[in-house]
Amino acid sequence: MKDSTRALSLIGSGASLWEISKCFDSTIDAYAFYGNVMQKRHVMDSKLAQCPLCSSNADVVQQLSWRAITHDKSTGLYALAMLLFGRITARCVEVKFSTHHSMCPKCARRTWWRIIFSEFLRNALFALLILDLCLFVPMLVVTGSMIFLAPDLTPQFLGFSSIGAVFLFVIVMGFKWLWSFSAPGSLREIGRYPFELVSIKRFEPDRSI
Repeated sequence: MKDSTRALSLIGSGASLWEISKCFDSTIDAYAFYGNVMQKRHVMDSKLAQCPLCSSNADVVQQLSWRAITHDKSTGLYALAMLLFGRITARCVEVKFSTHHSMCPKCARRTWWRIIFSEFLRNALFALLILDLCLFVPMLVVTGSMIFLAPDLTPQFLGFSSIGAVFLFVIVMGFKWLWSFSAPGSLREIGRYPFELVSIKRFEPDRSI
């Protein structure tokens, strides 16, 4: 199933990528379609315009790179299997696209710092996630066995498991907050979840063409 007309309508109405993905056979197809639409909408303009963040006069064109990390059937099953063993796999599918915007130096610099800070926090959260899974998954297994081996200790282990679950929830919310933080203001509408802003650089058109 592929309903490009309805997908375009949903993109224009500000629908989430989860809704847009219903128009395609897979989420990867939906993400690729969305990225292609956004890339065409925000192509490099030869005439500099106002900065989309502060509306001041812009003097350079910045190229912004966006990325969404998702899974197909094979990588999804593999990731789930590894998660059951308390491990996280790097096998995934990345969908990328880029957009071009006239931006003032101040907003471009702030956006660059946002990306750097987001990347630092993302690495920290990822380390905490691995630590939590290494402790939380074995704790669930032990708690399940305690129901039969030592029922009187089960409430204590359930308490520890609950703490691990809450900690995991906080980490997941942290990742979602980083998604909204990395892209400022009006740019956030381009990178709909799970697309995130990963780089910004001055666009240098190829003069040889």
